[in-house]
This record gives sequence, C-alpha cells and structure tokens, in this order.
Amino acid sequence: MLRKYGLSEAVARKRVIPEPGGSAATLVASGAAELGIQQISEMIGVPGVTILELPEEFKRQAAYDAIAVDRRPQGSQIAALLEFLGSQQFQGALARFGLQPVQIALGSRRRPRGIV
Repeated sequence: MLRKYGLSEAVARKRVIPEPGGSAATLVASGAAELGIQQISEMIGVPGVTILELPEEFKRQAAYDAIAVDRRPQGSQIAALLEFLGSQQFQGALARFGLQPVQIALGSRRRPRGIV
C-alpha cells in the first residue's frame, strides 16, 4: 500500500512499532505516533484518538471459522453457544466494536478442503 503511493521512505523514517501487547491507537493517543493503522476493533474505546475510515482498496477482511462434530458429549453446550453467537445481543456487541455479524451455518456437510 505504501509503496503503491510512493510513501514507503517517508513512513519508514517516522515508523514506530508498538511493544508486544501494545497498540497503534495507544501510541497515537500518547503522542508517540502521529498516525496509526490497525484493526478498527482495537481502536474503538481508546480515548484520545479519532478513527478515520480507509478507502476500500486498503481494507482487509479477516474471517474466522469454527466447527463442531455431531459426536460430542457436550452437544447441548455447543448448541447453546451457537445460539448465543447468532443472537441479537451478541450481534450488537460485535457492531459496537466495528466487527461484522456472525453467520451461523448449522448442519453443513461440506467436505474439508485441507487439514486442520
């Protein structure tokens, strides 16, 4: 992204990398950095920062999947978790942190494409 717009060298001179467990938003809020780029869910709630939405070409989606098999002793607990993940309460919590809604697909019989 930076190379495409000729910004690599300019940014490299001012680049600040957060320590493990730190965040770009915290560096910006403290004044240690002028600009930070990271996932919106990690910036929401950090006092002292203004979140600007990047153009679509710079956005990347991260998708997470989960699977549970039918042969399990905790079947009712897993069903309850899936029900909660699809609930309006949970969907609202995701939205407050800038995350997309969860899509639950029960009973899918697709064959796996790779080894997990």
